[in-house]
Amino acid sequence: PVDRHQINLSASRRTQRVRFNQLLPYRYYFSRYTIQEGNPLLRPNYSNHLNLTYLLMKKYSLSLNYVWSNNGIESYNRTTTIGDQQLTSSTYIDGVKARYFNLNAYIPVKISTKWSMTNQFRLSNNRFHTSETHVRTFSWSMYTQQTIILPWDIRFQLLYRYNSKSRSAYGKSDDYHVLNTSWLKTFMGDRLTCKLSIDDWFWAQKPKDIVNNSSIYQESRMYGRQMPSFSLSVTYTISKGKQTKHADIEKSNSTEKERAM
Repeated sequence: PVDRHQINLSASRRTQRVRFNQLLPYRYYFSRYTIQEGNPLLRPNYSNHLNLTYLLMKKYSLSLNYVWSNNGIESYNRTTTIGDQQLTSSTYIDGVKARYFNLNAYIPVKISTKWSMTNQFRLSNNRFHTSETHVRTFSWSMYTQQTIILPWDIRFQLLYRYNSKSRSAYGKSDDYHVLNTSWLKTFMGDRLTCKLSIDDWFWAQKPKDIVNNSSIYQESRMYGRQMPSFSLSVTYTISKGKQTKHADIEKSNSTEKERAM
């Protein structure tokens, strides 16, 4: 039946425009030994997208994506001499031939009336080809969002994400974890909302490493050495007209997550 099984096939061509700061030829010093500069010779990149999606019971989704382009833009490091001092210059380069093949799964699960979860998985097989490198890489990632209704109708939410090691045309990154939590309570017919959030529980992870070519090594800190962040927010909603139900909002959020993956 159509309401149980759906198959969608789409094709598109997209434009990746060059950002303004990537074009500026000016040099900015990050430290005594590293600088950032733009590349005014960058050209836009045009990418082609093919997507095949299977949707079961309007809930579970499995999709295959294939993307190819011949002028991808990548971050690039090189050695620059200013005066008599050698510096590491971080800039941008185009002309990257990229091929991306991704398999995505979206699986919502309702364990009970007070416990539900949303799970997403991605497998990626990517290829990059430039005048200097020829890279083929396999990576995977997972995402889960757990929602539990606690006593006194407090909504607890846990978000966990894992990304495996990955590579691009001129770089590579270590695997990393993300863990965020929040507690939410509504009052006065859902008009008043109080939310406590604690993000970045894995704040002490090692920095992400990037190698841009065979002779330049750059360390880029993704996490920093700070404690997890705490935030408390209180909101009050004043509205007129038709009220949107919470179930409709969750369905909309699930659709957006599926499209993002």
